[in-house]
Amino acid sequence: MRTITAALIMIAMSLPVFAQNKVEYPIVKIKGEYMLIGQKVYKMISGCKEFEEGDVVTFSEDPITCETVTALDVTDLKECKLECLENMELPPDPE
Repeated sequence: MRTITAALIMIAMSLPVFAQNKVEYPIVKIKGEYMLIGQKVYKMISGCKEFEEGDVVTFSEDPITCETVTALDVTDLKECKLECLENMELPPDPE
């Protein structure tokens, strides 16, 4: 019983620390299959149709060192799978 109690106390103490590590980013622009979140461009893979410019998201993984990442809308918990792109700008508007 003491082991279970100690484990529950350790989990409860770590929750606030975990929550503090989640950084929130605004969706600045959505263009075709690309999404500008903060200052980085991502390619939408799946589940992104309901996301809109101005939504605020956090990431399930580190968005800096990733190949793919899941964005989570902080308001209604929608999820969107994204491909991380390196040093890419949004494509130009069609003329």
